[in-house]
Amino acid sequence: METRRLLSAASETVVTGLFRQVLLRDPGPKELARFSRSVDAGVSEARVAARLYDSNEFRRDVLTSYI
Repeated sequence: METRRLLSAASETVVTGLFRQVLLRDPGPKELARFSRSVDAGVSEARVAARLYDSNEFRRDVLTSYI
């Protein structure tokens, strides 16, 4: 049980960092939980980042701010 808690804390740190880097914001509670579960299940950081880069939010809010 203790190991699981450590993994979740590590995955939450990873997910929060990716959200800040890609979407320029912190994840909401539901987003943090969903993406952290994915990381805990073995989804790579690169795959999570790809999902964020492929999101409508990234295309709409982040990319258009550079145009």
